[in-house]
Amino acid sequence: MIADMISLVTLLAVLMLGLILWYYNSKQADALQRMAQTTEEMYMTQLKLRRDERKRQPFTMEAARWLEKQAAAGLELVDVIGKSHNPMWINLRAAGGVRLVVSPLDEADLRKALKATERRSKLSSAYEPLLGDSRKKLSVTQRSLQDEEWFDLDADAVGKQLGVEWGEVSRLWFYVVQPKAK
Repeated sequence: MIADMISLVTLLAVLMLGLILWYYNSKQADALQRMAQTTEEMYMTQLKLRRDERKRQPFTMEAARWLEKQAAAGLELVDVIGKSHNPMWINLRAAGGVRLVVSPLDEADLRKALKATERRSKLSSAYEPLLGDSRKKLSVTQRSLQDEEWFDLDADAVGKQLGVEWGEVSRLWFYVVQPKAK
Protein backbone atom coordinates (compact mmCIF):
# COMPACT_ATOMS: atom_id res chain seq x y z
CA MET A 1 0.00 0.00 0.00
CA ILE A 2 2.78 2.44 0.84
CA ALA A 3 4.61 1.40 -2.35
CA ASP A 4 1.46 2.14 -4.38
CA MET A 5 1.14 5.51 -2.70
CA ILE A 6 4.79 6.37 -3.43
CA SER A 7 4.29 5.27 -7.07
CA LEU A 8 1.18 7.43 -7.37
CA VAL A 9 2.92 10.47 -5.86
CA THR A 10 5.93 9.93 -8.16
CA LEU A 11 3.64 9.63 -11.21
CA LEU A 12 1.77 12.82 -10.23
CA ALA A 13 5.07 14.66 -9.66
CA VAL A 14 6.37 13.59 -13.09
CA LEU A 15 3.09 14.64 -14.73
CA MET A 16 3.17 17.96 -12.88
CA LEU A 17 6.78 18.59 -13.97
CA GLY A 18 5.79 17.72 -17.55
CA LEU A 19 2.92 20.25 -17.44
CA ILE A 20 5.14 22.93 -15.95
CA LEU A 21 7.81 22.33 -18.64
CA TRP A 22 5.20 22.38 -21.41
CA TYR A 23 3.73 25.65 -20.08
CA TYR A 24 7.08 27.45 -19.81
CA ASN A 25 8.32 26.07 -23.15
CA SER A 26 5.20 27.40 -24.91
CA LYS A 27 5.72 30.81 -23.25
CA GLN A 28 9.36 30.78 -24.37
CA ALA A 29 8.36 29.81 -27.93
CA ASP A 30 5.89 32.71 -28.06
CA ALA A 31 8.55 35.10 -26.78
CA LEU A 32 11.04 33.85 -29.41
CA GLN A 33 8.44 34.30 -32.18
CA ARG A 34 7.76 37.87 -31.05
CA MET A 35 11.50 38.53 -30.90
CA ALA A 36 11.99 37.12 -34.43
CA GLN A 37 9.13 39.26 -35.73
CA THR A 38 10.58 42.38 -34.07
CA THR A 39 14.02 41.63 -35.51
CA GLU A 40 12.55 41.16 -38.99
CA GLU A 41 10.63 44.44 -38.71
CA MET A 42 13.83 46.24 -37.65
CA TYR A 43 15.72 44.73 -40.59
CA MET A 44 12.98 45.70 -43.05
CA THR A 45 12.99 49.27 -41.68
CA GLN A 46 16.78 49.49 -42.06
CA LEU A 47 16.55 48.02 -45.56
CA LYS A 48 13.86 50.53 -46.55
CA LEU A 49 15.99 53.41 -45.25
CA ARG A 50 19.04 52.16 -47.19
CA ARG A 51 16.95 51.71 -50.36
CA ASP A 52 15.44 55.19 -49.99
CA GLU A 53 18.96 56.62 -49.64
CA ARG A 54 20.10 54.67 -52.72
CA LYS A 55 17.10 55.94 -54.73
CA ARG A 56 18.16 59.51 -54.01
CA GLN A 57 21.63 58.85 -55.46
CA PRO A 58 21.88 59.11 -59.25
CA PHE A 59 22.77 55.99 -61.24
CA THR A 60 26.25 56.74 -62.60
CA MET A 61 27.19 53.59 -64.50
CA GLU A 62 26.72 53.54 -68.25
CA ALA A 63 23.84 51.22 -69.24
CA ALA A 64 25.99 49.10 -71.58
CA ARG A 65 28.63 48.51 -68.89
CA TRP A 66 25.96 47.46 -66.38
CA LEU A 67 24.45 45.02 -68.89
CA GLU A 68 27.90 43.58 -69.71
CA LYS A 69 28.54 43.05 -66.00
CA GLN A 70 25.17 41.38 -65.45
CA ALA A 71 25.42 39.11 -68.51
CA ALA A 72 28.84 37.92 -67.24
CA ALA A 73 29.71 36.61 -70.71
CA GLY A 74 32.72 38.79 -71.44
CA LEU A 75 30.78 40.85 -73.97
CA GLU A 76 31.64 44.30 -75.27
CA LEU A 77 28.31 45.86 -76.21
CA VAL A 78 28.36 48.13 -79.24
CA ASP A 79 24.83 49.44 -79.79
CA VAL A 80 21.11 48.83 -79.44
CA ILE A 81 19.62 46.96 -82.40
CA GLY A 82 16.01 47.10 -81.31
CA LYS A 83 13.58 47.16 -78.43
CA SER A 84 10.00 46.23 -77.79
CA HIS A 85 7.48 47.09 -75.12
CA ASN A 86 5.12 44.17 -75.77
CA PRO A 87 6.71 41.69 -75.16
CA MET A 88 9.36 43.64 -73.30
CA TRP A 89 12.96 43.13 -74.50
CA ILE A 90 16.08 44.98 -75.63
CA ASN A 91 18.30 43.57 -78.40
CA LEU A 92 21.92 44.75 -78.29
CA ARG A 93 24.85 44.07 -80.64
CA ALA A 94 28.17 43.03 -79.16
CA ALA A 95 31.60 42.73 -80.72
CA GLY A 96 32.08 39.64 -82.87
CA GLY A 97 28.50 39.50 -84.12
CA VAL A 98 27.15 38.24 -80.80
CA ARG A 99 23.82 39.65 -79.66
CA LEU A 100 22.53 40.19 -76.13
CA VAL A 101 18.78 40.15 -75.55
CA VAL A 102 17.61 41.40 -72.15
CA SER A 103 14.06 40.79 -70.95
CA PRO A 104 12.07 40.52 -67.72
CA LEU A 105 10.47 37.38 -69.26
CA ASP A 106 11.94 33.91 -68.87
CA GLU A 107 12.78 31.93 -71.99
CA ALA A 108 9.49 30.02 -72.22
CA ASP A 109 7.34 33.14 -71.75
CA LEU A 110 9.45 35.19 -74.16
CA ARG A 111 9.34 32.51 -76.87
CA LYS A 112 5.57 32.22 -76.43
CA ALA A 113 5.09 36.00 -76.67
CA LEU A 114 7.43 36.23 -79.68
CA LYS A 115 5.57 33.44 -81.45
CA ALA A 116 2.30 35.35 -81.00
CA THR A 117 3.80 38.55 -82.47
CA GLU A 118 5.48 36.65 -85.35
CA ARG A 119 2.10 35.26 -86.43
CA ARG A 120 0.82 38.81 -86.87
CA SER A 121 3.89 39.95 -88.84
CA LYS A 122 4.41 39.11 -92.49
CA LEU A 123 8.12 39.98 -92.23
CA SER A 124 8.94 37.39 -89.54
CA SER A 125 10.60 35.02 -92.02
CA ALA A 126 12.81 37.78 -93.44
CA TYR A 127 15.05 38.17 -90.40
CA GLU A 128 16.76 36.03 -87.78
CA PRO A 129 14.55 35.19 -84.79
CA LEU A 130 15.23 37.27 -81.68
CA LEU A 131 16.58 34.30 -79.71
CA GLY A 132 18.32 32.76 -82.71
CA ASP A 133 17.63 29.60 -84.70
CA SER A 134 19.38 27.14 -82.39
CA ARG A 135 19.02 26.64 -78.66
CA LYS A 136 22.61 25.34 -78.68
CA LYS A 137 23.84 28.82 -79.61
CA LEU A 138 21.81 30.48 -76.87
CA SER A 139 23.08 30.89 -73.33
CA VAL A 140 20.72 32.21 -70.70
CA THR A 141 21.66 33.96 -67.47
CA GLN A 142 19.18 35.09 -64.86
CA ARG A 143 19.95 37.92 -62.45
CA SER A 144 17.79 39.02 -59.54
CA LEU A 145 17.70 40.68 -56.15
CA GLN A 146 19.33 37.55 -54.76
CA ASP A 147 22.49 38.41 -56.71
CA GLU A 148 22.68 42.10 -55.93
CA GLU A 149 20.93 44.21 -53.30
CA TRP A 150 20.23 47.15 -55.62
CA PHE A 151 19.42 45.07 -58.70
CA ASP A 152 15.86 46.31 -59.17
CA LEU A 153 16.80 49.98 -58.76
CA ASP A 154 19.74 49.68 -61.17
CA ALA A 155 17.68 47.69 -63.70
CA ASP A 156 15.03 50.39 -63.65
CA ALA A 157 17.63 53.12 -64.26
CA VAL A 158 19.25 51.12 -67.10
CA GLY A 159 15.86 50.49 -68.70
CA LYS A 160 15.09 54.21 -68.63
CA GLN A 161 18.50 55.02 -70.17
CA LEU A 162 17.74 52.61 -73.02
CA GLY A 163 14.14 53.76 -73.48
CA VAL A 164 12.37 50.74 -72.01
CA GLU A 165 10.05 51.20 -69.04
CA TRP A 166 10.13 47.86 -67.23
CA GLY A 167 10.07 49.45 -63.78
CA GLU A 168 11.78 48.02 -60.73
CA VAL A 169 11.85 44.40 -61.90
CA SER A 170 12.97 41.79 -59.41
CA ARG A 171 14.75 39.73 -62.10
CA LEU A 172 15.99 39.94 -65.67
CA TRP A 173 17.06 37.27 -68.13
CA PHE A 174 20.14 37.82 -70.31
CA TYR A 175 20.16 35.83 -73.55
CA VAL A 176 23.52 35.67 -75.33
CA VAL A 177 22.83 34.72 -78.98
CA GLN A 178 25.85 33.47 -80.93
CA PRO A 179 26.04 34.46 -84.62
CA LYS A 180 25.15 32.07 -87.40
CA ALA A 181 28.07 30.18 -88.90
CA LYS A 182 28.65 31.25 -92.49
